[in-house]
Amino acid sequence: MWRNYVTVGVRALVKNKTYAFINIFGLAIGLAACLMLLLYVRYETTYDQWLPNAENIYQFQTYYDDPQTGLVQDLQMASYVAGQRLKADFPQIEHMVYIENGGATVLRGSDALSVDDVGYAYGPMFDVLQLPLLHGDPGTALQNPGSVALSETQARRLFGTDNPIGRTLTVMLKGHAVDHRVTAVYRDLPLNSHMSFDMFVRVDPSTYHADDPQFMTQ
Repeated sequence: MWRNYVTVGVRALVKNKTYAFINIFGLAIGLAACLMLLLYVRYETTYDQWLPNAENIYQFQTYYDDPQTGLVQDLQMASYVAGQRLKADFPQIEHMVYIENGGATVLRGSDALSVDDVGYAYGPMFDVLQLPLLHGDPGTALQNPGSVALSETQARRLFGTDNPIGRTLTVMLKGHAVDHRVTAVYRDLPLNSHMSFDMFVRVDPSTYHADDPQFMTQ
């Protein structure tokens, strides 16, 4: 029976080629558009879901009206002291890490190389953001100031194909050349992520902001 249906359908398509082409082409366009929409929705709704324990990780942001200008401030950031207060007042917070984003210049021999997306981190970085590591121990990486973690692409750019763990990388911190030890290499972050860091530098906030002590309390 199915064979007869197929035969009749093929004969009808051959007999009305223009009509068949319009219908098949329209159906193909509709299916392609539907698949594209599904892929887009899936991409947008899975931001940062690749992170282990993503459902329990929060970014603290700031929304307020400036009392002097009346302007509404919607910031995807928060003051340093805000995190300290939250950690002190809410025992439900298990870990807290502060990350200040910016750029950096690193020195490799006689070359000065620019790294655009750098996170200056303070706190148990890999306890909160469990990035997939290619090299290094998440329990000790970025534990102490003077250590850095590199993305896979940056590690290859700065050290070639060699394992850079334990190697020295000189980072310019506010005009001062400071040697850092590479303690971790993590996989490049996917595009559907709010983060785009190529390197994390472990800093001590009070030392890093010694020239601007108000940063610690404002």
